[in-house]
Amino acid sequence: MWLLPQIEGAVHSELAGKGLNLSPQQIYNPDSASLNQAIVRLNIGEGGGGTGSFVSKQGLILTNHHVAYDAIATASQDKQKLPGTGIYAESNTQEISAPQYSAYIPIEQTEVTQQIESRLPDTLNNDQRSQMEQQIRQQLIKQRKGGNEDLVVEINDFWAGNRKFMAVYKVIRDIRLVHAPPHPLGIMAVMWITGSGRAIPGTTLSSAHMWLGMAAAVATTKKIYPTSQPAA
Repeated sequence: MWLLPQIEGAVHSELAGKGLNLSPQQIYNPDSASLNQAIVRLNIGEGGGGTGSFVSKQGLILTNHHVAYDAIATASQDKQKLPGTGIYAESNTQEISAPQYSAYIPIEQTEVTQQIESRLPDTLNNDQRSQMEQQIRQQLIKQRKGGNEDLVVEINDFWAGNRKFMAVYKVIRDIRLVHAPPHPLGIMAVMWITGSGRAIPGTTLSSAHMWLGMAAAVATTKKIYPTSQPAA
């Protein structure tokens, strides 16, 4: 597995040799819009969820059917039996809120191995080292987050813990269900993402919607929202 900061050099050269026409900066650039920000992590509550991809500049996201299924089942408690009948919101007012969902947009990934290791004295035993390392991690996370509640910062271990990378995500919490086919047809899902602030450099997203359907449904996005913007 290659991480985002490793795209330059040999990895990109190999990809370019196989026909890739994108520059490393177009694939990953923490300071401006880049391809990596088109892939989002969709969380359901505090647990897992899945991934999705932006398919429109307004924030429509394509994901798997099972990722959006919790939103469909929850909405069905108050409305018609959506898993069986499906839903098609022809306007913003017909969208169904999915408050248990949030979307994590990857902004940057930075190695912090040296920042952590350099602050750990050689005289510590294993327990002391582990405790102090956790304190350093929390300090780095707090410093990067800077009190911004719309950011999630994580430090993850790679290569058996020998290298550590900080991942920064922009969080969008306003997610809405837009379209879901009947359950037997459900293969893919799409979510519309918006929220306060700048979700992606160069983009101003302000609400979120989830469109559940098959992959072919991506072609119908212009029909659903030909000119309108997502509801704030």
